[in-house]
Amino acid sequence: MNKTIIGLICMWMFYANAENNLTMRILSYETDQVEILDAEGKVMRTVDKTTLPEPDVAVMQINEELELVQIEDTQGQPVWLDMYYLRLSEGKQVVIKCITLQTSLASDHQEAGTMGLGGGCSGE
Repeated sequence: MNKTIIGLICMWMFYANAENNLTMRILSYETDQVEILDAEGKVMRTVDKTTLPEPDVAVMQINEELELVQIEDTQGQPVWLDMYYLRLSEGKQVVIKCITLQTSLASDHQEAGTMGLGGGCSGE
């Protein structure tokens, strides 16, 4: 009975870890001073970015709701950082719905403008 329970717990832990499959990495720190946060997003202290691990740091955990990532600091302690101040290997994908552009002259059909929606929008 105990072996079965332990086996199920191990399988559940493996499945949960495999499902998260964190491949996100911190490529750089975007500010000289970086805030170290607790799990709820409250600032614990501010440190110089030179005291943190060199970029290309593996992310251990992600809190999507608060937009925080957890890494190990140089002492091996887990710390939370705000995604806003980091350049990450993966980011959120923002889907922009292209709008139909109004035309008034035949020459308008020759313009490739997308009203600030970017080159990925065909304007249709």
